Amino acid sequence: MLGVLDYILLTVSCLLVILGLFRGASGLFSFVSATIISIAAGIIVWPYAVSLSDQTSVRYLIVIVGSLLAFGFVRVAVKKVVNGLLSQPADSIFGFLIGAAASLMLLYIAANIPKARDVSIIARESYELIKAGGYDR
Repeated sequence: MLGVLDYILLTVSCLLVILGLFRGASGLFSFVSATIISIAAGIIVWPYAVSLSDQTSVRYLIVIVGSLLAFGFVRVAVKKVVNGLLSQPADSIFGFLIGAAASLMLLYIAANIPKARDVSIIARESYELIKAGGYDR
């Protein structure tokens, strides 16, 4: 009988694959790259925010606005570039494959947590497959 953790793993895995299929590779690449750039922008903008204002709330507001602007610009730019390089079916297929890879990574992580192996049939079976294939190094 499947436990609660098994249903959670199945649901998250299905959601990752479906989101990858519908968003496509361009949506996934643009989101990841924009997130990384917005974090970097927040780190870069902080010293300027400190020099502009003495109030902490204003500093945070400046950093948040700068990060959101960077996120928006990078996301649009990367999405346009990837859409220009890939046709719509290829974009969906690559998005599906990225979602499937993320699901496999989730199962690998769950299989390597001893507590999860105790309560989840899927994590236990995944661990046995990983051990049998020699991928546990």
